[in-house]
Amino acid sequence: MTKKYELGIIWLIYAIITFLAGHFTYTITPNYFIYNPGLGKTRKFPLANITEIERKMSKNEEIRSIIVRYSEDKIYHNFFEIKGHNVNVKAILDAIQDYYPTVLIR
Repeated sequence: MTKKYELGIIWLIYAIITFLAGHFTYTITPNYFIYNPGLGKTRKFPLANITEIERKMSKNEEIRSIIVRYSEDKIYHNFFEIKGHNVNVKAILDAIQDYYPTVLIR
């Protein structure tokens, strides 16, 4: 009987860690973009540091994901991808454009 409880507890811990690791939070303010990748380190940088945004389209012309490229401390090759299967990518893109309309979007 205890082995069943131990196995259940192990699966519960695994499920919680999997949920937290896959949970991403994106916050866009008039000055900052904040990216919190679940259990990872939160990144916060000014919207003015975004150099370009690349859209990845699906076959039916919907935005599947966006790649945000930004500069930080004289390094210009930083980027991260926001995939559309867990968030509304179009809303994030629109919010960035509202707060920072001069960003290059490809």
